[in-house]
Amino acid sequence: EAGEPWQDTPNFVVKRANEIMRNPLYPLIDDLDSLPMPDHELMFEADPGMVTDGVKYFYSNRGCPCSCTYCFHASFNRMYLAKGAVVRQRSPEKLVDEMLYIKERYLLEQVVMNDDSFFLNSDEWFDRFCADYKKRINLPLMCDIRANHVEERRISQLRDAGMYVATMGVECGDETLANTMLRRDLSTEQIRRAAAIIKRHGIFLVTANIFALPVPDNFKVDLKTLEFNVEIGADWARSAILYPYPGTPILDYALKNGLLPEGKVPVFETNKQSSAFIFDSPLEKRKSENLSKLL
Repeated sequence: EAGEPWQDTPNFVVKRANEIMRNPLYPLIDDLDSLPMPDHELMFEADPGMVTDGVKYFYSNRGCPCSCTYCFHASFNRMYLAKGAVVRQRSPEKLVDEMLYIKERYLLEQVVMNDDSFFLNSDEWFDRFCADYKKRINLPLMCDIRANHVEERRISQLRDAGMYVATMGVECGDETLANTMLRRDLSTEQIRRAAAIIKRHGIFLVTANIFALPVPDNFKVDLKTLEFNVEIGADWARSAILYPYPGTPILDYALKNGLLPEGKVPVFETNKQSSAFIFDSPLEKRKSENLSKLL
């Protein structure tokens, strides 16, 4: 509108002739409450099916301090180093305001907290959220959580507020691989303890798991992951195939160790259906892919 060159806008990546220009990044926004409410109407207009689906998704925070190799956060945090806090939170009141806005205007039967880790918020934050949520929303609640943040007090609070499903990352039942190749920085004992707390409060436990790791005897590793899920009493062991997406540390690892055909970034055949890695044999690859589909 001002007639200024849009190509110079911060955060834009622009191709000029044959050159890629990466403009400087804006600082991260620390005060999320200063932002307007998300424009749900824009999404609902584009996809009317979202209106009739009673399950709606919300976010209490932005950012993740973890460095899991299959995720973009490690690269994102490097890009935004010294440009703001890694994790930024909304106030619980603003979050519940948004939920109430949706509840009063659209079909809302279940609330999903889709943060990378809902439990990054403080104890004082949870005290306020649980009380306000139960008073003003009082609907079934689903949360994504990380095992090392699970505490008896918080699970009890959330159960009382309406939480009936908890989704927690297991990723790999082999602790060494989980903490080297995947950099999960969690012990199997932490996951075991967190699962016990969740189950003790009668909450449905969904686990997130990654299969088809490019390692010797990959199928044995996948079976170990399956056995660990059985041990901790997962109600649904959700599965995915490991993908070396551009910009993730696992891609750098795969290129460095010769784990990709022709030694270059792959063009993915599918998403979550087949692996892009080199395995000991086509049979070993197929076994891991099929096990992932069975779960």
